[in-house]
Amino acid sequence: VAFLRMLSSLACNHEGASKVFELLDGKHFGTISWTAMFDCLSIYEERNKQSLQIPSALLPEFQQGDAKALMGYLNVLKQVIESGNPYQRKSWFPDIEPLFKLLSYENVPPYLKGALRDAISVFVAVSPVMKDTIWRYLEQYDLPIIVGPNDVLNNHVVDTQVYDMRYELNEIEARTEQYPSTISFVNLVNTLIAEEREVADRGRRFIGIFRFICDHVFGPFRQRAYTDPSEKWQLVVGCLKHLQMMLSICSVFEDDAVVDKSQTSTLGSSSSTITQLPILEIMKDFMSGKTLYRNVMSILLTGVNSLIIKRTNQTYGLLIEKAVLLSLEIIILVMEKDFILSDLWRPLYQPLDVILSQDHNQIVTLLEYVKYDFQPRIQLCSIKILKILRHFFLSERIIGLPQLLLKTNYASGLIEDYAACLELRSEECQVIEDSSMDSGVLIMQV
Repeated sequence: VAFLRMLSSLACNHEGASKVFELLDGKHFGTISWTAMFDCLSIYEERNKQSLQIPSALLPEFQQGDAKALMGYLNVLKQVIESGNPYQRKSWFPDIEPLFKLLSYENVPPYLKGALRDAISVFVAVSPVMKDTIWRYLEQYDLPIIVGPNDVLNNHVVDTQVYDMRYELNEIEARTEQYPSTISFVNLVNTLIAEEREVADRGRRFIGIFRFICDHVFGPFRQRAYTDPSEKWQLVVGCLKHLQMMLSICSVFEDDAVVDKSQTSTLGSSSSTITQLPILEIMKDFMSGKTLYRNVMSILLTGVNSLIIKRTNQTYGLLIEKAVLLSLEIIILVMEKDFILSDLWRPLYQPLDVILSQDHNQIVTLLEYVKYDFQPRIQLCSIKILKILRHFFLSERIIGLPQLLLKTNYASGLIEDYAACLELRSEECQVIEDSSMDSGVLIMQV
């Protein structure tokens, strides 16, 4: 394992990756080779298949030494593909099917499943053909995602013994309070979806993945116990990235506002999963202040000062920073889209600025992130939110924004924070062609 770790370190660029691939592709190190890795995967798969053919037989125990060795190989494989020459790596591993075949077995340790999916994810960028192949193998071999009319957001417990992703998360990983398998699954599907160029169905084919991530991973994340806090924030970042992608790659149209008001089709309802669109389920949740909205706001309401402290003092501070950034981006995406739906969805659903205005501290907290100078994109999001709120105020969609800021004694602090941000921007030499991404331009517009 130590030797494999050294090889992983060597494969840090095109030349190193090519050399490491060639070393393990031959018999330079005796039993240490790519063939040994794939043979080990095949042996365990065959043992599991044979056990399943015997009534009442238990799956064979997965030897910890073998699992650790496979993880070492998979880390080298991941590094080789990530660092390899884009043209050369296309021919290095023509058959990656063995990487998938152990994912559905309960005797495979979750940390090994995590390493398998992490290795698989780097192949997504190899070619469009490889991406499609990965989708196909994932549907064929990985744990199924079974969603029904009842879910955890509705305080229902699905009574099933099916070994699916929910079972692995809630019954296996939750017991150890460690979640490498679920983290890797969320990251893998996000990587695949990010490479999709055809979303004519507006994400409908992802509804099963979406419901699993929202209902079972992100929904109860605050109640779940974690041995390692960094795993908590890895899960949160993966879930938020999924929401952000669903809002970004899909559009909202006026026809979507035609809703059967006799149905409460919010996230977690009994409406047919097949008929749901991820983007509309997100909009309904946020525009009614439900679970996704509350979870996102719980991340943001810890405040900019708390983020500064955790960013500086905690090893997982950068993950929290990423979670805050994604949360702010999600708020902006919802605010930019809700006007299309709000008039016809009232009174069941309200524009997001109305939901935020129910507690003035929520708006103030969002605007205070302008003082966070570790990450300019967070500052930019805060400025964009103020610009959107200003537009709503001028169009009389939101009433009393200046009074709100004065009432909370934040007006003077806001001016100082924006002046500091503008001064910092004036000292930079970088020219930003897209003015919508220039904090200085946005501040002047506000």
